[in-house]
Amino acid sequence: MKVGDVLDRWEGVAEPGKVAEFERAVHRPEKSDVLPPTFLVVLGASFVERLVTEILPVDRTRVVHGEQSYQWLAEVRAGARLQAEAVLADMSEKAGRNGTLRFFTVEITWSSEGRPVCRDRSVVIERVPE
Repeated sequence: MKVGDVLDRWEGVAEPGKVAEFERAVHRPEKSDVLPPTFLVVLGASFVERLVTEILPVDRTRVVHGEQSYQWLAEVRAGARLQAEAVLADMSEKAGRNGTLRFFTVEITWSSEGRPVCRDRSVVIERVPE
């Protein structure tokens, strides 16, 4: 596995009922047909599970979620069909107080109708066994 490798590709639909349920869960004050900023976590949930159990060379019992960011490039409305491509954007190791830490940065490009609509970056951190 190396930086730049495509880790997975998948599609999903931002079903209006799921969007409304998510809005209630996050207490979104205004009602809108535009997706809430963090709704993509719903469409990416099964990928994240596979990421730490099958795709990355990590022991999932030693993994924490480091950070998450979304760069929206266009508004996406409930009902949209989205395509996702996840790429390993960076890999590094650092010495920590309690041993070595490995960092995996994953970037998911979400597209709709052939154009990118969001860049979703997350960092997975593993504490390497001694």
